[in-house]
Amino acid sequence: MKKINLINFSSNFARLNGLEDEFSGWHLHEGMRFQDRVKWWGDGGLRKTVHEGIDLLYFLDQQKKIRCLQPDSLVPPLMAGEIVSIFPDFIGKSILFRHPICQDRFQLHSILGHVTLLEGIGLGDTFGQSAQPLAYLSEAGNEQKVPGHVHISLFWCGADLASDTIDWSTINKFPTKIILVDPLEII
Repeated sequence: MKKINLINFSSNFARLNGLEDEFSGWHLHEGMRFQDRVKWWGDGGLRKTVHEGIDLLYFLDQQKKIRCLQPDSLVPPLMAGEIVSIFPDFIGKSILFRHPICQDRFQLHSILGHVTLLEGIGLGDTFGQSAQPLAYLSEAGNEQKVPGHVHISLFWCGADLASDTIDWSTINKFPTKIILVDPLEII
């Protein structure tokens, strides 16, 4: 598939949360990375499937010290696109975006997971690449004791698969129609 250009998600995230003078990059523990098999939360163990994205909770400051995101951290869209589905996950909501980037009958999509939408944000809303907030981290009040964080999945979706049929139970079921991409390479 076509290489996706670098985007401004990290700098937009830092700007929205007043971290532009502190943030120097993301820090991912084992289990937070794309295609990791282990859980990074609770008592560990293996995931049911490989991790289909990345989990952002920690960042490095300018002195390379590991810092944790605040529970009310604002989340911008990954890149320009339209919200085509909103569905529950085990911490909060997941937002499915369709992006205006196509190749060979596939269109780029992303999911921002484990967030709480800001009031007025909903299905059909479109976003540019600005630092406009659309959600904040959901609180960690869940059975699995997973700290609040933002999950990012990025994938090419075949034109013959309706976007609104994609959720966490289906994302790994269509290997020829959904091609997962490591989001860390572009954020």
